[in-house]
Amino acid sequence: MIGGGHNLLLRAALTLALAYAISLGLRAVEVLLRPNPVTRLSFGDVFPDASLCSSEGRVLVIATSDRCPHSAKSVVFHQSLIRLAHLLGVPVVVVSPKRCGIPSRVMSLLGDGDRTRPGAASSLGIPATPSILLLDQATVRGVWIGRLDQPQEEAVLLRLEGVWHTLVKAHLKDEMPGAVERLKEREIRQRTKHSVVLDLQDRPGFRVRHLDGGVNIPKDELAARIQIEIVREKEIVVDCQPLDFGACILVGDLLNWMGFQDVWLLDRGANGGTCHRTSTE
Repeated sequence: MIGGGHNLLLRAALTLALAYAISLGLRAVEVLLRPNPVTRLSFGDVFPDASLCSSEGRVLVIATSDRCPHSAKSVVFHQSLIRLAHLLGVPVVVVSPKRCGIPSRVMSLLGDGDRTRPGAASSLGIPATPSILLLDQATVRGVWIGRLDQPQEEAVLLRLEGVWHTLVKAHLKDEMPGAVERLKEREIRQRTKHSVVLDLQDRPGFRVRHLDGGVNIPKDELAARIQIEIVREKEIVVDCQPLDFGACILVGDLLNWMGFQDVWLLDRGANGGTCHRTSTE
């Protein structure tokens, strides 16, 4: 019994140590994403350049770079997005951090109603490539940062087709992604009313905007508070919208590793690996 108790204590200590290390990693990633004083656009913000917005409604914004390997691997998906936008009559704006930095295969698909803004990503509040924004009446209604996996790409296509948000069960890298649930804005509260909605943004951000019923645990406090404050047996829905650079996926991995088996990622904006811009040119 003594040996068993020692093993349990050791496992608990290792769990807390790993959780703390991941929390530090999330904080470090956040710092890396902000090498310049850029105000990053998020869900519900007003787009800073009204000249790029459509008076008729929606606009698809794609931030890409021919020097970013994640952008290069996203070109085929960006082409699919542009084709779908044209079918739906949604104008496309393509921006890049560098002048003349838009991949040629993306440029070749743009039509007369589309626009480009080389060198404008930072001034528009887009600090990373690749990024995708969906605007409606000049308001940001979807933000997807980085190279996306298949469920995340599906989420973007669904949002472009209508007003869908998506819910995906968290999975480890060696597991197959789960089914994607489609939710309209009014359906989110109904779907999550018996869940713990975990919001990891800082307290000032949480006071400004959050989902009804959201439990605010800032990401740098997650390791210390999650085991104490969250009931393990309840479904956990992580609101991914405020997070950057794959942090939502890391949180899903961490919660699964800590024994929280019913963890879902609510995509009101998706996350992936990015190439953050380091020059104002």
